[in-house]
Amino acid sequence: MKPIIVGVDIGITTGLAIYDLNRNLLHIGSKRNVSIENVIKEISVFGKPLIIATDKKRIPQPISKIAASFSCRTFNPDHDLTVEEKDGIIRIPIKDVHEKDALAAATYAYKNFAPQFNNIDRNLDSLGLSQYKDRVKELIINKEAKNIAEAIEKIKPKEEHVEKAPQIVKEVYLNWREKAKDLERKLKEEERRHEIMKSYSEKIEDKLRDLERQKQQYVEEEMKKNEETRKNVIKEKEIKTRDILIKQLQFELAKQRNFKNVFEEQIKIQEEIKDIENENLIPVIIIPNFSKEVILNVNRRFKIENKIVWIKSFTFSRKASLVLTSLKPKVVIGELDKEIKDMLVKRSVIVIDSIVPEERKYYAAVSPENIENEINNVERKNFLGWLEEYRKRTI
Repeated sequence: MKPIIVGVDIGITTGLAIYDLNRNLLHIGSKRNVSIENVIKEISVFGKPLIIATDKKRIPQPISKIAASFSCRTFNPDHDLTVEEKDGIIRIPIKDVHEKDALAAATYAYKNFAPQFNNIDRNLDSLGLSQYKDRVKELIINKEAKNIAEAIEKIKPKEEHVEKAPQIVKEVYLNWREKAKDLERKLKEEERRHEIMKSYSEKIEDKLRDLERQKQQYVEEEMKKNEETRKNVIKEKEIKTRDILIKQLQFELAKQRNFKNVFEEQIKIQEEIKDIENENLIPVIIIPNFSKEVILNVNRRFKIENKIVWIKSFTFSRKASLVLTSLKPKVVIGELDKEIKDMLVKRSVIVIDSIVPEERKYYAAVSPENIENEINNVERKNFLGWLEEYRKRTI
């Protein structure tokens, strides 16, 4: 599950604020007369807490109980945060005092760990291992690893342990046809990596079968001996050792198979993106239905920020709207309720309700011209600028 930092203001009215480890605000809200168990359930929807934070010097007992339920650490400032300090920390107008206290606690905690997080980000980016940022932060904050190198050793496949030499990338401007060729080259590189992992998995399977045969042969040979001799010579320790090794290899094989499945799906996704772009169309992220759980799940797979998304089936939900706006899409396509549409537009999100994208397996697709025709003159200028940046960014 995604690691998160949670700020809690506990009381008759309980405030809750949740960040991911990139300081994206996933949730902010408050409820009256809510039990600790329900608070725990609501937090679980957004991920696995790495830190439960309070704005008080002395940690309230309910907050300690919430942290214990997740087996995570608590964070408290060295003094009770004042109203002026909270205003300086969050810098956004929030009327609900409980939500404000929770957001101040989460933000203060995040800022405390920000230098450490930034150092991890820089190191992993330089090594081309940015996909492991959250997990490395989790291991180091939980003191399961002493440093970044040890954390990488714990989570990274052996084939990828060799450091890659830094590459200097020069920004160039390519047309869509050249970009498609570049994507094809990258895809071939990924396929070569896939073949290496496939070979590695096959070697593990062969080793596993060989050990199984050795074990069976050993047991059969020992059983042929008479009972008295068998009692003296059966090497239970060796059998147990082999059993342990077999389980370890089975676990490693399961991990490799899972990694292979995820990797194969990524290849298919990249191929679909390439096909869409070769047709001079724009990929559109599909959100099957309008709920916060579905939106968060889609974001984990495809990263919604600054992209075009399509709400395929709409059901009114303010919570889903808050989550969607916090993820900062550029354009939302779909027939939305007026209240939800107004909420999105106020957050500078362009809403289009008269286009039905062409659905593919992983994405949908639209032409830039169809979108441009649906955007008013004020919005068109901003969108065209974004479209040009998107094309440059994906080259």
